[in-house]
Amino acid sequence: MKQLPLPSFALPFVTRAFRGPRLKRFVSLSALLALLTIFLGTYVAIGGGRFEQEVRVSLGHEKHMWEQQREEFKISTRYDWEAREMKDWASRARAMRETDRAGFLAAAAAGYDGETALGWNQVNSEIYDAYHTVEAAVLSPPSHRGQRALQERAAAAINMSVPASWEYTDGGFGWYSDDEVQRLEMILERDLIPAIEPYRSPLGFTGAVRFVGGLAATLLSLLMLVLAPLVVAVRQTSEVHENTLQPLTGTSLSPGELARGLRAGPLAVIAVFALPLALITLTSSLFVGTFGRALVLMTVIGAGAYGMSAFGQLIGQVAGARRTPGIVGVALLLGLGIVWFIGAALGFDAPRDAAGMLGAVPQSSAAFLQVWALGLGKHHDVTAAAFATIAFGAFAWMAFGVIATRVTAHRVGALEGPALPRSWAFGGAAVATVLACLSTTIVLRGHVSHEERQLFYFIDLLFLA
Repeated sequence: MKQLPLPSFALPFVTRAFRGPRLKRFVSLSALLALLTIFLGTYVAIGGGRFEQEVRVSLGHEKHMWEQQREEFKISTRYDWEAREMKDWASRARAMRETDRAGFLAAAAAGYDGETALGWNQVNSEIYDAYHTVEAAVLSPPSHRGQRALQERAAAAINMSVPASWEYTDGGFGWYSDDEVQRLEMILERDLIPAIEPYRSPLGFTGAVRFVGGLAATLLSLLMLVLAPLVVAVRQTSEVHENTLQPLTGTSLSPGELARGLRAGPLAVIAVFALPLALITLTSSLFVGTFGRALVLMTVIGAGAYGMSAFGQLIGQVAGARRTPGIVGVALLLGLGIVWFIGAALGFDAPRDAAGMLGAVPQSSAAFLQVWALGLGKHHDVTAAAFATIAFGAFAWMAFGVIATRVTAHRVGALEGPALPRSWAFGGAAVATVLACLSTTIVLRGHVSHEERQLFYFIDLLFLA
């Protein structure tokens, strides 16, 4: 540890955190966590099971199977016996279509009533739906002239004629919808019989890399914004509660150096686990071409972790005189966990125009920037105003961390007088005021619905309070 380029005030505390075999154990556990992240992320990203699919659907990486089957006019199978059965039904329908197209179309139009030649199964149910989709397209007026050729093709496929007038005709087909038109083209291309394909994850190599990077970034956010302030607070509470700070005040270290050194020990342990996750995230961003955005994400997470760890240390310093480390740890774990889950949920789903209102909440900013940095969802871009507010939020948390460190140092050294000079207090109040004004202004001016504006406005005020 003496060879590490650490400041003199941090060296004894970091050495104590890694004394004996602890460093090797921490490195081993960190490597295991990184490997599990890569393995689980890859498994969920490319796995074809129901569990992996449900995870991808819930996270927005994949559409529901019924949506995929409808849009692509196909039936996805998971098992060999299911594929054989579906292909057998499809081959029977295909044979009837080739030998008796008029009878095939009549059966497709009638569906299953106990007498039709096709009978009922999943393939023929899709044929029935496809026939009536084509029929609705023929009987509905196109949204523009460029779709007339496709409508004529649809009419020919089911032996119908396009109506001469649309005054009394409307089949209910959505020619204005690109998805509906694309589905119609797929039905005509496959001539009313769906394709039978084994189910596979729609995520390719790039999608899997993004998924692994997103998982690593989520764990990194959880580590830095929940566990980092938690372990710092518990360590400081233990020092105060067990009265082990008194001997340290007699050393050559100043109160400020003591405060920073006491925080450096637990944070060094967190850094051992955070570094591999950060490398996975940055490597993933290199593959998808968003390395610069990932650096912004790392900066915001680091700033939030610094500020929250400083506040955690201050809480430990204040509560340690009356509360045990266990009570403080449980209380902070509940509080930080709730804030992280709520903040991350808001950040993942925040509209891009209203993202700036989350600048006051590092958990939300980190979640929003994670989606933006790795291209995981709808946030392909961020407005300049929202980005400026998020950037100022990172600066604000750095400033709050410096102020909290100053107050902690004042209490550690048992110094006389006010904990903060007047200029520091006014500076902190000014930063908080500007942050509140910026974030709420983004909400009021963002292009979001009235209900979303109200929700995010009051949640933002709650977090600022």
